[in-house]
Amino acid sequence: MAGQLTTFTFLPLLFWLCATGAHAAVPARIAIVMDDLGSRPGQDKQVLQLPPAVAIAVLPMTRTGPVLARQAAAQGREVLIHLPMESVSGEDAAARFLGQRMNRQEVLAFLQQARKRLPQAVGLNNHQGSLATRHPALMAWLMEALNRHQLWFLDSRTSADSLALQMAQAHHVPSTWRDVFLDHDPDPQAVQQQFQRLLDKARIQGSALAIGHPHPATIANLQQLLQRLPDDIRLVPPSQLLKHRRPATWQQSLSPSQKAAKNWKPLPSSTCCAVPKSKSPPLR
Repeated sequence: MAGQLTTFTFLPLLFWLCATGAHAAVPARIAIVMDDLGSRPGQDKQVLQLPPAVAIAVLPMTRTGPVLARQAAAQGREVLIHLPMESVSGEDAAARFLGQRMNRQEVLAFLQQARKRLPQAVGLNNHQGSLATRHPALMAWLMEALNRHQLWFLDSRTSADSLALQMAQAHHVPSTWRDVFLDHDPDPQAVQQQFQRLLDKARIQGSALAIGHPHPATIANLQQLLQRLPDDIRLVPPSQLLKHRRPATWQQSLSPSQKAAKNWKPLPSSTCCAVPKSKSPPLR
């Protein structure tokens, strides 16, 4: 009898909790990668004052890039190689970039050199690359190199015709893509609108990834906005939003300390290549 009374007492409370939505909801997840770092020491230092879950993508051949990468890794921050790649326009091209005139050995050597400059890197994304990411052989060679170095890939999506994700999947390279550019328009109000777009996409999709740049307006906005995230949004490192699982052989080859440092927690995967359409900025 006492057990029945207890059940009857708590059933109405349980129904009320469910009806009012008082049960805990799973937060949507956002990740942010700050691009183009390594050439502006003052602004780069400001980026390192953002929450450690904000990752940095460092141009490997810059003078201060290696120092910045070491500082970021010491914070527990994820570091990506921001690899210069050939663009359609050819504007703002780096002195050295991954281009369609390269052969396989040149691609492997180029990434090897970048890896030596930034040994802390856990992933790689493209700097520009609207032409290079369309080149199937070039992307296949790049993904072969990423697999060798156990780096995951983030497609910055500077071209709607990018083949990079297809090649990543074919070579078993963990991968994901950019959902939002925070500051294609660096106006402070535009950055705020793009940040809100990031939150909206995360709520619809369950997660979303943004790329920003070390513009004063972007840094200032993120310093404020990330301190007052809504309760239904959680900031995570980008490696937690990978759409394509890592090969089991990678995990087996890592030491316990490396496993902890990489913090692999990718989302359950469908295909990595089912990239939703987005309003992308002009090709870069």
